[in-house]
Amino acid sequence: MAAAFTSRLTHHAFLNRSIQLSKPALMSRNGRFCPSIQFNRSVVRHPLSRALSTFSPTKKSLGSMAKVDLLQSLPADEVKKVWITHLRDKDALGAVVPSETFQKISSRSTESPLFVVPMPFNGGFLSILLQADVKYNDNTIAIHFTRLEMYQKEGSAAQPILNLFFFTDFQAAKDIVLMKGEYGFTSSDLTPTQCQQLIQLWQMFVLSDKNYELMRKFNHEPSTFKFDDVLDVVRNFSSEGDGGLPNITLDQRDIKS
Repeated sequence: MAAAFTSRLTHHAFLNRSIQLSKPALMSRNGRFCPSIQFNRSVVRHPLSRALSTFSPTKKSLGSMAKVDLLQSLPADEVKKVWITHLRDKDALGAVVPSETFQKISSRSTESPLFVVPMPFNGGFLSILLQADVKYNDNTIAIHFTRLEMYQKEGSAAQPILNLFFFTDFQAAKDIVLMKGEYGFTSSDLTPTQCQQLIQLWQMFVLSDKNYELMRKFNHEPSTFKFDDVLDVVRNFSSEGDGGLPNITLDQRDIKS
């Protein structure tokens, strides 16, 4: 983590105090989390799936796992199929994000790179620190999710429980951004389903004009920020649904074998 970014975290008073959370239930109207982001694990086999190589946690660019030049020659729909096939083969979390939706994610992550979300966990809430790195490299931005308790203990050395990478290599030419999630760094980390739920909670704030105001306050007006307001949004999510939020991934119905 860059020194300036570490300093910004260190001096945010909210991150250096304990948070006491109640234990309300968070359920959607059908008893599950509302899946505004639907992760694709459809069974698809594409003849150009060989363009994708095995993903390594130490490689964070699209070029490290794909033959970008080969994919660049394909139309956007074919790139989507190859990407979804890759995710299915690796049993990975990921998405195909429309450029317009990504622009909102990118601009808001630049303006408000830090946030804390309460994730329902074992009958209560698990506080998760979100850190956006919009300058991860030339064609990638990263969102890191870390247990707040671990950050308070270990600072910038705390191990994330989930990393999201948005690859913009095809944004200009094909109007899409490819997303992939890394998780399972230790045996005590979240399950794939819990990671999906966490990403849905993040989306609920970063893509909602109303809820984003809480993210902005957290970063720019910390004296006015109230964690109870965040809890209220999470509690009310079951009655409000996804609020018409954009779906940032390719729907399975659009994938043809």
